[in-house]
Amino acid sequence: MVKWCVLIVVIIIFCLWTLHDRVQRGRKKQKTAVNRSRRKFLTMSASLMHDEGTAALAGKVAGGVAAVTGRRNPKSKVRLLPAGAVSEEHFLSKCNACMACVEACPQHVLEPGMSLGEGMSMRLNFRQNGCLEDCVKCNEVCAPGALTAISTEDKKTIQIGHAVWVRENCKAAQGEECTACVDACRNKCIEMIQNGRHFYPIISSEHCTGCGMCEAHCPASPLKAIYVEAFQVHREIMG
Repeated sequence: MVKWCVLIVVIIIFCLWTLHDRVQRGRKKQKTAVNRSRRKFLTMSASLMHDEGTAALAGKVAGGVAAVTGRRNPKSKVRLLPAGAVSEEHFLSKCNACMACVEACPQHVLEPGMSLGEGMSMRLNFRQNGCLEDCVKCNEVCAPGALTAISTEDKKTIQIGHAVWVRENCKAAQGEECTACVDACRNKCIEMIQNGRHFYPIISSEHCTGCGMCEAHCPASPLKAIYVEAFQVHREIMG
C-alpha cells in the first residue's frame, strides 16, 4: 500500500513538473516573439527616420539628387563606356575589339569586357582610377568609330552616368571621418551634410559626369561606398 502511495505521489510530482515546464517554455516563446517584433519595429523606425532625414537633406542640394542604393555590391547594371560612345547600342554596333583604346588609356581605366554578352569589347573600371576630363586618347585611336571624336570641352558636358552612394559600405555613415569622395569630385557635385551625429555624402546629379574619381578614391574595402551607375544612352549637361 505504501509503495502505491509513493508511486502516485511521484506521478503527481512528474505531471506538475511537466506542466510547469510547458508553461515556462510558452512564456519564453511569447517573450522571444515580442522581442523580435520590437527589434523589427525599431529597425523599421530607424530606417524610416534615416530615409526621412536623407530626403530632408536632399532638399538642400540644387539640381536633383542621385539615387541611394540598398545594394551592397557596387556594380553598374549597364556597361560603363567612355564619353563619345553615345550609347551601348551604338558602341557595340561598331566596336571590333581591337583594344587600341585600352592600350592608349593613360589612367588604365579601360579593360576588356569579361561577361559572355560583352565579348572582347571594352568597358570602364573605376576601382583604381578615374577618367581625366582633359583626356580623349581613346576617342583619337578608335578607328572603327565606336568612340566618336570629341574635344576635351565636349567631354565636360557629357554624362556617361552618375555616382550612387552605398550607405551600408560608407565609413562616414559609420561615424568615421571621411571626405574622400568630396575631395576627389572635380565638378564639386558631392557635399557632406550632417544628419544627426553623422555626416553623409549627398550627390547632385545635375553636374555629375560619371568620371569615377569618387569611386576610385573611396577607401571602403572590399566593397566601395560610391560607384558610377552608367546610362544606357549618354546625356548632355545643360547649363
